[in-house]
Amino acid sequence: MIRVREGDDEAFKELITRFHGRIHNFLKHMVGNEQTAEDLTQETFLRVHRARGRYRARCRFASWLFTIANNLALNRIRDNPSANLQPLPVTESGSLPMSHSTPRASVQEPVGKGMERAEVVAAVRAALDALNENQRAAIVLSKFEEMSYEEIGKILDLGPQAVKSLVNRARVRLKSHLLGVLDQIQSRPIEDMDEDLNE
Repeated sequence: MIRVREGDDEAFKELITRFHGRIHNFLKHMVGNEQTAEDLTQETFLRVHRARGRYRARCRFASWLFTIANNLALNRIRDNPSANLQPLPVTESGSLPMSHSTPRASVQEPVGKGMERAEVVAAVRAALDALNENQRAAIVLSKFEEMSYEEIGKILDLGPQAVKSLVNRARVRLKSHLLGVLDQIQSRPIEDMDEDLNE
């Protein structure tokens, strides 16, 4: 970023290459809409470029970048709440909790197993969308970006203890939201799922 501040366009392209996916994924979880997330990702990097001359390395660049992205997401949600948090198709949901430990459905898997995974991913997406903006940001930055509470605090303008409380409350809400749904999915016989697909 210091090279970008000094007018190095190649360095700016390198920043985009390095951080585009992470920022886009974060924004997708925040606003729940693929196209809005992409628009806000572009706006995030546009603002970085505009502010390059004022950049001072007072904290990690990633913290500064995610602060810009988070502020843009919050502004979009508050300005037009009805246009955000539309359920994403399962194929567009990105990295969700449990998706790292749950293998993707393969062509060899029974149809019921693939259906079960799709239902789980959709349930997790809905649970994440049910969190308030700060809880959602805290859990995404903590679990997906593996940021410390201190780093997240810089992004959300909160102290580390407040971030820890946010993450804990988000976990409780996610667990509460998911328990009933997952119990229903796991208790359904495979034959029932097959019948659903044939309807």
